[in-house]
Amino acid sequence: MLTLVFLAVGIVVIQRLLELALAYRNLNWALERGAGEYGREHYPYFFLLHGLWLLGILFEGGTRQSLSPLWPVWLVLFLAAQYLRYWTIHTLGPFWNTRILVIPGAPPIETGPFRYLRHPNYVAVALELLSLPLIFNAWVTALLATVFNAVLLLGVRIPLEEQLLEQNRSYKSNANPTLHDLTRPFPGSAVADRLFIRLYRTPLPKLAYQLTSGLRALMAAAKDLARQLRSPRPRPAAAPSTPGLNL
Repeated sequence: MLTLVFLAVGIVVIQRLLELALAYRNLNWALERGAGEYGREHYPYFFLLHGLWLLGILFEGGTRQSLSPLWPVWLVLFLAAQYLRYWTIHTLGPFWNTRILVIPGAPPIETGPFRYLRHPNYVAVALELLSLPLIFNAWVTALLATVFNAVLLLGVRIPLEEQLLEQNRSYKSNANPTLHDLTRPFPGSAVADRLFIRLYRTPLPKLAYQLTSGLRALMAAAKDLARQLRSPRPRPAAAPSTPGLNL
């Protein structure tokens, strides 16, 4: 059983490394065309999320030493997430990246999975973070990764992307002017409406944003405090001596 867990985690690690190599190549392609990068401050949190997620699968799945009774369901869901992910990567081509890059004047992508979902890659990742740990009964890992991912996406990344899209002059499509209606952050199919739009319009994104902002402020304050404690304290200046009186 432990061998199976290591095999699954190893496959995902190789997958992530190949995707990062592709993202790096696409990054250079985008920068050559005048792209601007946004959201650098929250980008490392996704590395932390996926790294801890894989470690959680190894630890919790290896400890439980048993497959879930519903493992075929979770496996099908995981494979469906992979199909959606690579459909998205194929559709975006060189525009796909793990970073937020905006190429001035680039037209919005409206083909492939984007005909049905606003953020198909994020849907694929959410399904993946949930399904793979549940194959090995690692439900704690699945729950924590799903919550952390939701906080990052709904509270930080998606609002930033929506703001950038709104500012982009190519945000409105002449071919389909209703596709990018700003009052509907997740236009597309009825499934997307039911699953995402209602959630996006709840107080959850605002609360998630406030939570992440508070955590960043707390971490910055902790770093400042640690820096102050490590820095040498200046010694007090010696009091000037008073010359003696000669009587």
